Amino acid sequence: MRKLILSECRKDVAEQLGVCETDEVVVRRINQAQERLLNRAVDPVGSWQRFEICSSASRMCVVLPRQVRHVKAWWLCGQPGKVFSEWYEALGYWQGGVGMVESGCGGDQLIDQGTVCSFDNVVSTDSDPRRIQVVATNPADAGKQITLRYIDAYGNRVYTEIDGVVQEGERLTLSTTGTLTASNVATNGLYHVVKAITNYPVRLYAYSTTLGVQVAQIALYEPSETVPIYRLVKVPGLVDWCGRSSHPADEVPAQLPTEVDEYCHRRPITFAVRLQHVPVLMDNDPLVIGNLYALLLMIRGQELRRRNEIAQAQAVEMQAAAEIDGEIAAYLGDGMAPIIRTPDRDIWGGCVFNPVGGMWRWH
Repeated sequence: MRKLILSECRKDVAEQLGVCETDEVVVRRINQAQERLLNRAVDPVGSWQRFEICSSASRMCVVLPRQVRHVKAWWLCGQPGKVFSEWYEALGYWQGGVGMVESGCGGDQLIDQGTVCSFDNVVSTDSDPRRIQVVATNPADAGKQITLRYIDAYGNRVYTEIDGVVQEGERLTLSTTGTLTASNVATNGLYHVVKAITNYPVRLYAYSTTLGVQVAQIALYEPSETVPIYRLVKVPGLVDWCGRSSHPADEVPAQLPTEVDEYCHRRPITFAVRLQHVPVLMDNDPLVIGNLYALLLMIRGQELRRRNEIAQAQAVEMQAAAEIDGEIAAYLGDGMAPIIRTPDRDIWGGCVFNPVGGMWRWH
């Protein structure tokens, strides 16, 4: 297992394609191959990661980083929780997005909310209308362009002339002093962004037209992001337990010690996530897939498909899949104790070995 960077792949891929290492087709093929390998149902080695954030108790929703495809598992204040799909909230009472507080700190629900194009959005009122301000963080990106698609204060989608044609959205030119949208933006009005590749990050702010100042940052786009999209999840428990300065005495779980209770007020959320394909552009950019041979096989399969040699392409792509599967088996090994996940962490199946307690449980 290793972590590949783009420069380590160039020579081998260029030899296979019969082109120079600096040919732009090399990077394109590497990106295409990685995306296809990461779209398989299995989790390739290197495609999962654990990280922790601290969230505000006044907000139930968390926007995950660009690299995240989906959440595999999570912990709120050290307590493991369940991951639910977007359809969970369509269930009738008592389940379905009600944020039931169970034992521990803050309930155990994490509910998928689809995708968004920014980590926050505009909050506007009649007395304090807002626009969006786009700011380049470095003069090197001045003059590049970004297109925002949004709903204006009258509830209409904005259409403007772009490249001589009337299109959905408004195109703004980047500058370090900031560029404002021509129209006020409705609350939660920003819904799509198209950005040029830049050298440095680009920031978006909600701008108060009444006060004439930035009131909140709503996005920070990395240089290589061209169509930003992020996974959004709801954690109802954040405003139940972790949002209180103290717990009512009759609601504090007996098993919750003081030090854990204090830890909970920091509202830490730990995620175990599946990573998605993020295009590599610079030589030092890391790939998610660390198996060079699998990448080469997938690129070979793609070239065969371009020549309409479908049967041969499928055979080569199966070899690439087998290479990934073999790497997973070698990485996991045969020494790990398999864990059976159930809907309720307090339920055990009949005659199942408990790897934590080291004993048999019967129910």
